Amino acid sequence: MYRIRNFIFTEVVSLNGKNLGFVGDIIIDFNRKLVKGFNVISNSILKKDINVYIKDILSLKPTIIVTKFNREHELKFNDIRSVDVVDKCGKIIGHLEDIVFYENSFNIRAFILSRGLIYDIRFGRRILPAKSLMLGEKNILYKEICK
Repeated sequence: MYRIRNFIFTEVVSLNGKNLGFVGDIIIDFNRKLVKGFNVISNSILKKDINVYIKDILSLKPTIIVTKFNREHELKFNDIRSVDVVDKCGKIIGHLEDIVFYENSFNIRAFILSRGLIYDIRFGRRILPAKSLMLGEKNILYKEICK
């Protein structure tokens, strides 16, 4: 299984050997619980970020080799990182910190929540299954029964 940190700052190269930049974020489909691809930050100041989809990737390690890319706007993990996760009773149970996804299918398995630095050090972070979370406009709903 992978986490986001396995790919951040990984070099991305096109099929003809041109350096496109490095991975800065991942693109997700929250409804289908799927990692769709990577957001690549260009090495040049003048170039915009690009998106690379999983279907266009030939190799993942040690560098990512891609056949094509685009500049469409997609939901990135950093767009929802630090969003509060709320249970059915309205109680905040933490904020989104990381995700865990499968190596081959790139299906999201779980979301890792943080409840604050001191709490995380003392008790550890909380891991919630992906199927039990639903994305809202202002927060993420945890669909299980509240305590």
